[in-house]
Amino acid sequence: MEKLNLSQYADIYYDKERDYIIIHWLNMANDLLPDEGFEQLKKIYEHILPLKPKYVLINVQDLLFPFTPSFMNRVSNELYPVILKAGTIKKTAYVISHEFAMKIGIELLNRKLYAFGDQIQRMVFESKQQAEDWLFS
Repeated sequence: MEKLNLSQYADIYYDKERDYIIIHWLNMANDLLPDEGFEQLKKIYEHILPLKPKYVLINVQDLLFPFTPSFMNRVSNELYPVILKAGTIKKTAYVISHEFAMKIGIELLNRKLYAFGDQIQRMVFESKQQAEDWLFS
């Protein structure tokens, strides 16, 4: 396994024998703004796609980076078509923390609930105190 020095925000490893890339996002990526995070992700893929990996593992266990709707739109509209066009990646696996999975679940639920209208305001907080401050403001 060879370490690729492509980003200060992620450790990236390449196993040529198995056509396998590991992208392990580091804690310091938590300080990135969504646009900066997208640019880092784009830069990484620009360098790994020519290696023609079949398998990619993305480890975001240490990542609390905000996956905003604009970030997700940029990934799906700008980056994903490039990845598909390259045509080599067959499988991508994600390793996420329980906390991250919960945040994703709550965000998906909020999006589904907004389909019914916005009569009830909804927000997600990191602490009970923040939630109560918002509720009673």
